[in-house]
Amino acid sequence: MSPNTNYLIGRRQEYARAKHWRDCGHVVLRTAGSHGFADLITISPAGDVQFIQVKRCDKEAQALRLIKQFKESPPLGIRIRGSYYQRIEVYCKETKKVVSSWAQE
Repeated sequence: MSPNTNYLIGRRQEYARAKHWRDCGHVVLRTAGSHGFADLITISPAGDVQFIQVKRCDKEAQALRLIKQFKESPPLGIRIRGSYYQRIEVYCKETKKVVSSWAQE
């Protein structure tokens, strides 16, 4: 796959997850091209903030490995105080499902 194809596939997954969170009533910001610690930033109606990494993989084992790595070393460290959450969401082509986890679990 060309880099442009990978970008388009990743962007499509980010749009899908952004739609999911908007449908749940959240305000969603997409940090396109930032290469930072979050692809999406969501704010719930209650004011809770989530920093979400969106990933895509082929196999469920890869998704579980990404989640394990994320939980062991979340980009912002483990939250001690403050009102934000870190989350990873991985789309798995094998199962056609999104697997997700919080850094604090």
